[in-house]
Amino acid sequence: MWDIPLNILLGLLAGAKLIGIFLVWRVWSTYRRGSALTPSRMLGLTGKALTDITREGRVMVQGEYWWARARAPIAQGESIRVVAIEGMQLEVEPCPDKMLVPRAVSAIADYD
Repeated sequence: MWDIPLNILLGLLAGAKLIGIFLVWRVWSTYRRGSALTPSRMLGLTGKALTDITREGRVMVQGEYWWARARAPIAQGESIRVVAIEGMQLEVEPCPDKMLVPRAVSAIADYD
């Protein structure tokens, strides 16, 4: 049917096998490493408020959109810092851009 030389077929097969091994290795290493944004890694990260946050609103942290709540009002476009996480909602506080020393945060937050 097709007159393809055996050495070309073997070369293509070896190349496909190498690509398959590389892809399986990358998937396995990503799976083993886990999510980059685990709750403990998110504490202290900064982002931007996408909406005005009087009690709840939307923020962007590390390129991802999140629902957030704040104890103090935060204006749209203002910098924020993550201080706690509850499920898929972040608790944030205003974060001035010129702040050099971050405030200590805890994974366990008490809600008054």
